[in-house]
Amino acid sequence: MYTGRNLCLNLTKVVDATVVDAFSLMHDHPTTVLFAIGGYGRSELCPQSDIDLMVYTSSDAYLQDAAFAEQCQAASRSIVDQGYRVSLTIRTWETALEDARLDSQSRTSMIDARYLIGNATLAQEFARSYATFFQNETVEDYITARIQYFDKRCKAADQFVTL
Repeated sequence: MYTGRNLCLNLTKVVDATVVDAFSLMHDHPTTVLFAIGGYGRSELCPQSDIDLMVYTSSDAYLQDAAFAEQCQAASRSIVDQGYRVSLTIRTWETALEDARLDSQSRTSMIDARYLIGNATLAQEFARSYATFFQNETVEDYITARIQYFDKRCKAADQFVTL
């Protein structure tokens, strides 16, 4: 039986192969890793969904490296050229935490960061550290942050939210 969930899983596998091929440059950068984040990270990719990607690095130098950023953008464009919409961020631990603290959408998208290519040990360290980051947050804190995020988003769009 073919279900919607199976469709998402199969589409995710196809896109994974495309993304890993496009980002083979990660092999040349030992302090980097590429994650699928958000719905794509949860393997819940639906047709016409965005491909949310995060390059994570343990070196601040990559944030300032224009050549590396251009390589990542070129890899993203090669995926866009195949008909996908791509969202790409480059983060260190510090910038990931800052984004998570300031934006509940970013915080949530990184919860299910799924390793694609790059330094596997660094990927495991990120997952462990990110889980620890959340251990001090209560359910109420999380829900409050999500409500604030959607309230801000709806006000910006001149809409309202009802919970």
